[in-house]
Amino acid sequence: MKRLLLVTPRIPNNLEKAGGDDIFITLVEYLSRSFSIDLITRLVPEDDINWINSKIENKLFINKYRSSHPILQKIENIISWLKFYYLINQKIRKKEYDLIHFEWVDSILFVKVPKFSFSILDTHDVKYLLRKRKYKNSKNPIHHIITKILKYLELKAVGSVSLVLAKSEYDRNHFLKYNSNQKIKILACPLKNELVNNSWNINNAKKVILFVGDLSRELNNDGIIRFYNEVWPLLNINKQYVLKIVGGNPSAKLLEISNKDKRVVLTGYVEDLTKVYEEARVFIAPLWVGGGIIIKVLDALTYGLPTVCTSYGNQGIGAQDGVDLLIGDDPKLFATQISKLISNIELSKGLSSSGRNFILNNFNFDRDLRDIYSSININ
Repeated sequence: MKRLLLVTPRIPNNLEKAGGDDIFITLVEYLSRSFSIDLITRLVPEDDINWINSKIENKLFINKYRSSHPILQKIENIISWLKFYYLINQKIRKKEYDLIHFEWVDSILFVKVPKFSFSILDTHDVKYLLRKRKYKNSKNPIHHIITKILKYLELKAVGSVSLVLAKSEYDRNHFLKYNSNQKIKILACPLKNELVNNSWNINNAKKVILFVGDLSRELNNDGIIRFYNEVWPLLNINKQYVLKIVGGNPSAKLLEISNKDKRVVLTGYVEDLTKVYEEARVFIAPLWVGGGIIIKVLDALTYGLPTVCTSYGNQGIGAQDGVDLLIGDDPKLFATQISKLISNIELSKGLSSSGRNFILNNFNFDRDLRDIYSSININ
């Protein structure tokens, strides 16, 4: 059996999964049928990863940190990254692998990629662009210097592998601007079976405006707090409507908002989101920075849930504004789009049907993954 080295800075946790984790799980399931896999990754002590034991032959874990002190955690985190890159370079030099697969750009930034093995980088997004958008109005020159360094490292990494996998045409075209001869294919995201096999029905919907996301991520936390502060007060809707926020690790600020405003409901992490989607009237993705494939938007559209998001939320998906979903790039327009959906049942039904069909017709992860790996010639 061919040997594969799989490198990723993180792997899904049994206890609580993030948006892109289904990609990695499906990837491991597929690759384990054809390859003997060695894995290098980074963990925190609480990670529960029993699901992977039957799929991976050799697992090399680097602990991120053990200390509870924030400063010591940062030091230990830096040390873990150094160990991570050292181990990757050490394993690669032994020339034991027919294929090396890197998940996320972080896993390859300081790796000397060999020419004697076929190498793949699954980028997931354009990392430096996310940082550039986040700090575009910053007066601190350090933010912009770090962004430029990250851009250099990321584009260098993209140009160093045999094949790059991008999540969208937008990301692919962006990388090709700087590496026009690079081989780049699209590998989108797997659709969740429970969302494909069921669909939203307005008759089951309640007076719920829904947001779903890992609240430990800054763009989710900041996005929903800004929504509450700047969009929620503008909504011209029935006061019986509630804002339901689904996701683990809410910040102290979100807990304060929920305690103060009884129309804001924090559920915590929910493993099966089908019931949550079924009861929602409108799904929102108020992401004011970001990019790539936003899994929460993909999931909502798959289920046929009428969706309002920003352009960043739709950037990697490419749905049509006004046909498949509604876009609002400022608080006033975002509020208008939500109110429009709630007051117009026919518009909601139309977006539901069109958005769902768009996703089902354009996203086929299993087919893309099979085509990509079957086209690789490994001697």
